[in-house]
Amino acid sequence: TPSNRFHEIMNNKRHINKADAVFVVSTVQEEIFADTISADKVHFVPHGIDVDYFTPKGAREDRVEGMQCLFVGSHLRDLDNLAAAAKIIKDKKENIQFIVVTSPDYRSLFHGLDNVNFTSGISDEELLQMYQTSDVYVMPLLDCTANNGLLEAMACGLPIISTDLQGVRDYVDNKCAILTPQGKENTLADNIMMLKKEQVIRKEMSAASR
Repeated sequence: TPSNRFHEIMNNKRHINKADAVFVVSTVQEEIFADTISADKVHFVPHGIDVDYFTPKGAREDRVEGMQCLFVGSHLRDLDNLAAAAKIIKDKKENIQFIVVTSPDYRSLFHGLDNVNFTSGISDEELLQMYQTSDVYVMPLLDCTANNGLLEAMACGLPIISTDLQGVRDYVDNKCAILTPQGKENTLADNIMMLKKEQVIRKEMSAASR
């Protein structure tokens, strides 16, 4: 996890003791420095992305039926949880499609799921178009500090469904995001299916994300 890697780096603390300030991108990292440097020298500065590039493309069009969910990335993502939720939704015959943008190494997890469009190696322009044309960003996680995919999706006005982790809560609130317990595929699937039925809530969350 990020915390374990930080502790490995922190084994030699002499250079940290000499620092005038330490900047972290998640409050979960503050405790790592608690016994090394005074708390008033540790500052949480939220990570940022280019919100002029990652932006909604006009008003998001309502689909006649169904919903498109987007998932992006591989680092610390819980792809097993995502695949399990996608299978639950497929078995319930819900008209919900997933675009999964990740490493080819994970393709086998989604074998037989015809509600998943698996892709990798796409251009920046293709990724932006996916953000702008999807309805919901779904990102179950194993751990998190700052996350580019989360911020890019928010900047493009996507409602968020993710995992209840401090590194996620640092960047979202309940106006734009639904956070689920880690590893609970049934809860994840239920929240996705709920948002399919609640277009008004999706629009409110979209505005709050942006």
